[in-house]
Amino acid sequence: GAQALIAAFFARGDTAAVGAVCDRTVVAGAVIGALTAGLLAVCGRAVRSLFSNDAAVLSAAAAAWPIVVASQPLNTLAFAYDGLLFGAKDFGFCTAAMVASSIPAAAVMLRLAPSLGLTGVWLGLGLLMLLRAALAAARIASRTGPWDALRAKRAA
Repeated sequence: GAQALIAAFFARGDTAAVGAVCDRTVVAGAVIGALTAGLLAVCGRAVRSLFSNDAAVLSAAAAAWPIVVASQPLNTLAFAYDGLLFGAKDFGFCTAAMVASSIPAAAVMLRLAPSLGLTGVWLGLGLLMLLRAALAAARIASRTGPWDALRAKRAA
């Protein structure tokens, strides 16, 4: 997918193609996330019942479900950006971004899970994915690290 294309285009020095793959990947991630969220919103009860028939479990899952649904576009965007960053061999940034995103997400989970249960956990996971996607988007837009090649090409 995008990871292999980014790697190949960076290796060839084809920054126009790198930019095009980035743009298409982000759009595809957003569309897939929206479709997934819509599907989960419509089929929530059926999906939840695949995992348990225990009333307490189903109740907890139903309470968290709006957060699960809302987080899907964030998840798919974060995963799409992962592919772009991995293809550019931007692993050091990925590590730093994961650590930076995990700390506030864990704090939210630790603070909210005792009172909100599963909903608190999903709020923390949503924050994790929001921060990961935002940091990755900022990294690519910054034209730093391996993405500096995009700046050099556009300046030429």
